[in-house]
Amino acid sequence: MEYWDKAPRRRDQIVLFAPTLEDSISEDHPVRLLEEILRQRDWSDWEVEYDGTRGRPPIPPWVMAGVILYGLMRRVRSSHILEYLCTHSIDYVWLVEGRTLDYSTICKFRSRFRKPLKDLFRQVVKVGMRMGLVTLLKVAFDGTRVKANASRSQTWTAEKLEVVADTREDRQTLPAVDRIEENFGAKPEAEWANLPRNGRKKLAASCFVYDAEADCYYCPLGRVLHCERTKHEPGWEAQRLYRAQDCSGCPLAAVCRDPHAKRGRTILRDAHEPSRERMYQRMHSPEGQATYALRMHAAETPFAFIKFAMGVRQFLLRGLAKVRTEWLWICTAYNLRKLLTAVGRLRAKFAKMVVETTS
Repeated sequence: MEYWDKAPRRRDQIVLFAPTLEDSISEDHPVRLLEEILRQRDWSDWEVEYDGTRGRPPIPPWVMAGVILYGLMRRVRSSHILEYLCTHSIDYVWLVEGRTLDYSTICKFRSRFRKPLKDLFRQVVKVGMRMGLVTLLKVAFDGTRVKANASRSQTWTAEKLEVVADTREDRQTLPAVDRIEENFGAKPEAEWANLPRNGRKKLAASCFVYDAEADCYYCPLGRVLHCERTKHEPGWEAQRLYRAQDCSGCPLAAVCRDPHAKRGRTILRDAHEPSRERMYQRMHSPEGQATYALRMHAAETPFAFIKFAMGVRQFLLRGLAKVRTEWLWICTAYNLRKLLTAVGRLRAKFAKMVVETTS
């Protein structure tokens, strides 16, 4: 008796009835449900983009989209790997019905149909709404960082990013103090080390208090920053620049402004800052805190799933328009995966009920 397990079928064995593609995929395989959902969608906006008078007949858009979306759900994003899977992996072969997809065709398709893709995104969400998975009662916001596929020669330097972080991100919160005397008491030195810092390890803009009536800022030591001018930069909204006239002798100078700066500390403010301040007050109310606690699942879980389960930590495409299209593919795949899970559970529950009824 041989010790090793014998193969159930030899590679050169001839079979009388070869298995079909339909027989190669189980009835409960998720690729079946994905194909079923995609085929029921409206693809007319995609079809009008094709020229049916030249060349060979095109591959249906629901097939191309299905390959990209199914790949995203399976942590496969590379067009070269998708091309390989469409001829070597049985679930992909079943999805494309034996067609051969070239990697360049997949790559071009991925960045071509932004407007119809947005409509597909809506259709998928509407299916979830009809199933009760989406209620639209509350909207939660969150942000995450995904590495860009950028040219080194066009990438921003660390210094420029720090400037942007100082003028943009830190203004998302309201000043941490209303008045220095009220917040720090007689011993402000004990609180200086706890003041929030920006990306350059200097005092963040949230440490400065804005006086709307006087149109000026007050620093943590009470010195005034008056509006000096309005900045206009291409691609940015107009910003008012506030500068301290005299920082000499300030004990916080080392942690407040750049050591090479010859003038006082500056703060930038745009037209949306009042809205941010009102939002800050709302978020720090008891009602706001209770609502904010609900956002963990609604807003943070999708990013965690997209990065960890789907493996999306860097964009493949370059250029803002193409990256937005790529992100739309990712979000559509995420919603489809949740939809497939919910539909699969419902069908399994229904099948169990049928078995219990007939037994």
